[in-house]
Amino acid sequence: MNPAAVRRSLMSTLPLILTACDPLVSLQGSFWPPWIIAMLMAFPMTTLMHVALTRLGLKGRLGPVLIIYPALWTLMTCMAWLIAFDW
Repeated sequence: MNPAAVRRSLMSTLPLILTACDPLVSLQGSFWPPWIIAMLMAFPMTTLMHVALTRLGLKGRLGPVLIIYPALWTLMTCMAWLIAFDW
């Protein structure tokens, strides 16, 4: 078989195979990737953690805020992903 023909057939079927790799969630008819929804769910969770840390008096002991809060947001994103999208 011609190598060019094999390559063309592989390249034409590859998009069909890869279409099932991206899970989507329907929100009022609009399809969203779940990781975006988990990131949006993490914002209020991170805000609540900020309030809790401030009330406990631990805010000053955390360290550099440019490292701590993105890490806290990432942690909340992963938690939201595990809680909401149990696949």
